[in-house]
Amino acid sequence: APNGNTTPQIVNNVGTTATVTGLANSTTYYMWVRSNCGGGDYSAWAGPVTVTTICPPTTVTYFENFNGLNLVLPTCTSATSTAWQTNITNGNLFTNAEGTTFFTRGVTLTAGQPYRLSYDYSSNGNGTADMAVAYGMTNFAPTPSNITTGIAYHTEFSNIQLNIVNFTPLVTGTYYIGFTL
Repeated sequence: APNGNTTPQIVNNVGTTATVTGLANSTTYYMWVRSNCGGGDYSAWAGPVTVTTICPPTTVTYFENFNGLNLVLPTCTSATSTAWQTNITNGNLFTNAEGTTFFTRGVTLTAGQPYRLSYDYSSNGNGTADMAVAYGMTNFAPTPSNITTGIAYHTEFSNIQLNIVNFTPLVTGTYYIGFTL
């Protein structure tokens, strides 16, 4: 944490917002702020505020098979819970946390152009599960509140299944796919 002798990286900012440049993609940063009260006086440092930068969108064809990953999510993907993990043995993405969502990397899609999404899904063999699949456009990190256009809903499944969904976005932009258990 900064102290009274810490040199700020952004100085003489007027207003309540600042743009920080030169940050790496898909990286967590910890930021502190303080006010210049004038006359050489400064407020105490407030923070840290944790921010994670997003990755630039990729283009189609986007493919993610989770192979070679052990417990961590692929770079540039995200989830609403750390319970979403990968399995290095079979290249699967999994969670037991109901009500949580995994988001793909952002993909640039063009308005009016049809796209196809395909994915395999199953439960862990200890009963059945339900899963909703949605897509949405945002220039910010995906959340359940901005990835809301439902494209599939699967109920009481257990065995591995393949699903193929065709969809056409209405607006050109960066889209994410969300899988909610």
